[in-house]
Amino acid sequence: MAKVWKSDQKIIGENIKKARKAAKLTQEQFAEEMGGSCSNKVISRYEKGEVEMGVQTLIDIAENLEVPVDSLIDAGAGAGTYRARR
Repeated sequence: MAKVWKSDQKIIGENIKKARKAAKLTQEQFAEEMGGSCSNKVISRYEKGEVEMGVQTLIDIAENLEVPVDSLIDAGAGAGTYRARR
């Protein structure tokens, strides 16, 4: 079966969503943890791959989710890549 092509934004968005859920955060909670730099609507748009984000935003998201940046970029990242927050 052929793989379905996904845009980079879509892959990153899916990985952000997986990491956020592994951290047991809602979009609203995660937006709050981002310190007001993102609203829950922006988080939703990132997770859906509807908008591109800058490198610094990607770094900020990874830091807030306590995951390596490359785990958000990797197309092969699975749910096991993320750990629940302490």
